Amino acid sequence: MDEQSATDQLNKNGTDVAPVPSRDHDADNRRPWSLAFFLILIPGFFLADLLHPAILNRRLFDVVNNASSHHYDMLDTIDILFAIVLSVAIVTVCVLTLLRKRKLLLRLTVLTYCFAIPIGLTEAFFQLFSIPKLYPPGMVRVVEPKPDVAPGISGPSRMTINHFGLRGPEPHGEPRKILCIGGSTTICTYLDDSETWPAMLMTYLNADSHHTPTCVENAGKNGLDLLHHIEFLKRCKISHEFSNCIVLCGVNDLEHSVRMPKNDRVALAPSHVFDVGGPDYPLTPHFKQAFLYKMFKSAVKRIIEKPEAESDDSEGEFYTERRKERQQATKDYPLPPLAEHCAFYKQCLVSLKNLCDEQGLHLILMTQPVLWRDDLPPELDRLLWSRPIGHTGQALSVESLAEGMKAFNDTLREFCHEANVELVDLAAALPKDSSVFYDDEHFNEDGARQVARLIADHFHAHNAP
Repeated sequence: MDEQSATDQLNKNGTDVAPVPSRDHDADNRRPWSLAFFLILIPGFFLADLLHPAILNRRLFDVVNNASSHHYDMLDTIDILFAIVLSVAIVTVCVLTLLRKRKLLLRLTVLTYCFAIPIGLTEAFFQLFSIPKLYPPGMVRVVEPKPDVAPGISGPSRMTINHFGLRGPEPHGEPRKILCIGGSTTICTYLDDSETWPAMLMTYLNADSHHTPTCVENAGKNGLDLLHHIEFLKRCKISHEFSNCIVLCGVNDLEHSVRMPKNDRVALAPSHVFDVGGPDYPLTPHFKQAFLYKMFKSAVKRIIEKPEAESDDSEGEFYTERRKERQQATKDYPLPPLAEHCAFYKQCLVSLKNLCDEQGLHLILMTQPVLWRDDLPPELDRLLWSRPIGHTGQALSVESLAEGMKAFNDTLREFCHEANVELVDLAAALPKDSSVFYDDEHFNEDGARQVARLIADHFHAHNAP
């Protein structure tokens, strides 16, 4: 019944008839809730993104947490404060909707989306067209570990990253380029740019007038194992720039095999490789890994701290704490059966070789040298920091560590023999003492020189391309 009919009925019967609400009136009642939905959408998305790792990936977080001897919280103080702010924003919108503040809601909606849409499009552009990089190009770190923390290292050490996102010089048209891949024993964090074994290798190769001018780039990164190296070669867009690929692996594969199930290692590997442009880490909210968020956070840090260069535990206190932690632990954690872990390690080596063959890279593998040995004297044992397994308070004994490393190195030797891959057997050639190492497996200045010399001799002997 329309308004005119209602009026006619009232005149005819002399009784009150309720007017039928107009369509405009219905729209005014609905519109605040529609505006509220679009206004809640953005804070609701951020709140869900903030909480989803704690809800959907709790098991994986517990696995990662138990793999370390330290406890890490899923949400830090900043996260909790941000969650409170988002919740207050959502409640405020709901209250305004109940009070039917339509004009205020409309203004807030327009203002919110005027900011959100350009930011979202900018982030999408970066995500679509970014090239994965191991480190942020142009990054600089300066460290100067104490002599008692890192024996065999002296003076400040500078680490600089080139436009490839790698540690090394900018190429200048050298006919031969070598890519060195590995973990912390390749990146050599506490050594200066000129003292790492990849840098020394370049010096030795270029000192020979009969050798092709060579550029060597360092693609090492702390904590990476063979799964990460495979992800790096799959996703990096610069492998075509190189003719040779030297890989030093094994110690992190042993450590990670003991601490985490294989399937979880595989699931987490892609997100652990790149600082720029890589897949998101499943245990961190997506927005905290966005380009714009990282740029904003970095800019704020520079304004507040105004550092000349990034510092990464400049005096090596990390080692002091880790060594203390190992000394307090019992050394009776049982070494798990290694047959399955070594078989998986060999599968990864096969994948690595196939990937290098597809990309036209000449692969050279190296066994992992370590300080671990059965007859390690007390003064060298004090340099070890291999931490307890999870929260057990138990660590592997030096004998178990040596046995595990030998199993992984033997697997690599066997693979190289079967697949006809060139091998530099560093583990067999280097002494297990402080002339090479300042801790379990990391090279001091003289150790890096010895490694570089062995690789250079291999190139001379085998006429590597």
